[in-house]
Amino acid sequence: MPMRANPLWFRTTFLEKTAPERLDVTDDIWPFIRGFNEYDGLTTVVAATAMLPHLFNLFFQPFKCAATDTKVIGISPEDAGIVDPEKASELLHDLMAMAFYTPRFRKGFKIEIRTSPLAESWQLALLDEPTRGQGADSWKAVVTEGPEKYSGTQCTIPVYLSRSTEGILWRLSHKLGDRERILSDVRLGLRYRKVQGVRAYPFTITQSTWEYLRKGFEVRPGDVWATGYPCAGNTLIQMVVRTLRVGGDCDAVTQHGPQAMYASGISSTLEMDVSRGKVDLAYLSKLPESCRVFTSYHTPENMPCMPTAPVEGGDRPARLLPAGIKVVHLIRDPRDSCASLFGHTVNDTGCEWDLWVESFIEGSSMPWGGWLKQNLAWWAAHQRHPDQVLWLTFEEFKEQPQKAVRRVADFLGCELSESDLEELAKATEFEPMKRRLEGLPKLRSGGMTGQLKLFSKPQLHSFDVSVIQPALAVGMRFRDTGADPTMADDAKADDAKADDTKGSV
Repeated sequence: MPMRANPLWFRTTFLEKTAPERLDVTDDIWPFIRGFNEYDGLTTVVAATAMLPHLFNLFFQPFKCAATDTKVIGISPEDAGIVDPEKASELLHDLMAMAFYTPRFRKGFKIEIRTSPLAESWQLALLDEPTRGQGADSWKAVVTEGPEKYSGTQCTIPVYLSRSTEGILWRLSHKLGDRERILSDVRLGLRYRKVQGVRAYPFTITQSTWEYLRKGFEVRPGDVWATGYPCAGNTLIQMVVRTLRVGGDCDAVTQHGPQAMYASGISSTLEMDVSRGKVDLAYLSKLPESCRVFTSYHTPENMPCMPTAPVEGGDRPARLLPAGIKVVHLIRDPRDSCASLFGHTVNDTGCEWDLWVESFIEGSSMPWGGWLKQNLAWWAAHQRHPDQVLWLTFEEFKEQPQKAVRRVADFLGCELSESDLEELAKATEFEPMKRRLEGLPKLRSGGMTGQLKLFSKPQLHSFDVSVIQPALAVGMRFRDTGADPTMADDAKADDAKADDTKGSV
């Protein structure tokens, strides 16, 4: 307590005037208490609004200390720092009501719906958000098209979950961990779930989905996995591998029918489409060999195809990867990956650019463990099993597409004529690929190096020190698109100049 909080302050603040002059530690003071200051209630309102500056300013006008930048709400009875006490009280009431209210439905819950009571089939949907002003039972739900569509297109539809139609037009379908807690990184605006200790994004992917696949997924020789950190070019690899597996016909992989059955949409992961109900283990077991191409953002030890327990009696599996499978791992310059992932998520997160860059470099708050951690794990797998893990760079595909396609074809043992090779190489270019895949939202610019101009010199320097150099130190091979070589030196000079300035103050 501050020095001013003496016995006189306590009596004046909390006790009735009729209270005895002297009260001992054994005396009952409750008959003389006249009230309490709402410190806890005020703290709740401040905490709830401080995360959103524009909302905080609607309720509070704090005093800011010029020396320390500390903000203080209420420096005197005359200057309480509260804009509208009645609105603040109303917000506190709403927060308490929300805390004690247990809703029947929550974001991320799975339901099954059908168009009429006579329809035989039910379709799985994911509750996204309540429909404002339409009542507690009115929601927006996300429906994913089934496996017959290569793209895994989603659409949002309104649903009214009234009790009178429950079991007739809709029913709850708690599958694959839909009741697992959705977490939120307030700083980044990122909503995610924890899967094997890492942040799984989007939040639809659950720990139960991972366990479901690890226990029931049937690994077969010839399975091909496309891996890489998000926005490394995973759709590109899927396109190339799928085309090679069907004899070089680029159009065949986007057509419907038994020869275009795939485990996931061409721009999504296996875990994502299983968690959305697009496919299940029974469907995966029926896939023909040419269509067994999977995508995952996990590190090798957490791949769905890994055994559920150590083999040969040891603490570590004898092989890092199951025998007979092939992995094509694509890596992209971390700065381009950072900018591309920001572009894909900013509409959902609202995160500021500088904070995003800082967090991407640090890594631990990023999805899937961060760029460095994920690629270090796959580099170790490539070193251990070079016959099973092909290491490619996104920049190779952009600069020498024919050579890159040939490397993938040779790695998978696929025969490809020169004419088919040339056609597939052209198909991997951004514009033809975007036309063929009907403008999937995941395809943004498909370029490289141009995004470096988005970064400041200190940010490029931080990337070099904290991400690029640690990767190069273990021998990791990737194409450093690089800024102007003088940029890093200029950033170091700026840092040194700043340090000198601090020392002279």
